[in-house]
Amino acid sequence: MAATTLSRRMSAEDAWFLYFEKPDAPLHIGSIAVYEGTIPFEKMYASMDARMHLIPRYRQRALIPPFYAGHPTWEDDPKFSLDRHLKLVQLPAPGTQQQLLELCGDLFAEMLPRNRPLWCRTRRSGTRSPSANRPPNPHQPGPRPDCPRCSPRPLPHPPGRRHRGARPDRHGPVRRAHDRARAGRPRHVLRRPHRARARHER
Repeated sequence: MAATTLSRRMSAEDAWFLYFEKPDAPLHIGSIAVYEGTIPFEKMYASMDARMHLIPRYRQRALIPPFYAGHPTWEDDPKFSLDRHLKLVQLPAPGTQQQLLELCGDLFAEMLPRNRPLWCRTRRSGTRSPSANRPPNPHQPGPRPDCPRCSPRPLPHPPGRRHRGARPDRHGPVRRAHDRARAGRPRHVLRRPHRARARHER
């Protein structure tokens, strides 16, 4: 399979994030991944170091041309090192989910440094248990009484049959009653006002 050629010039959509990003309004994205067991930091470092040549964009930084003569370009970082992108953080005891979310909130609130490739990965340790740090899963087997997503809900009604409490459509009983009321009125009343006046003049 032929290798994909990456464009050096940043697209207008990607450049928009750099132009409008501010220290108090970062525009990067982040995520939290919780794994069962323990992943040694040295093993993660060695694994990424052995595969970094497969991701050229992770070794490039965004450079804005002088006077904004064009969109930024991706250039190789001569000082690239995983030490500037991989971090190890120890979560203080007892390592609850709330502590994890507060720590991640502080990390996500900071802008990524522009003097290096725009990515960062933080390895956190000291969590109490994987289940305590995993967000609630709405697809867990069996309902939970403390979860509003797991509260009993009515089953959808079969096609062709309307739910008793549903809003009637234009062919429902309210519409049929309205049609019967219209059928009992004089025909000229059902017309528009100007047409009704024209009928009386005749």
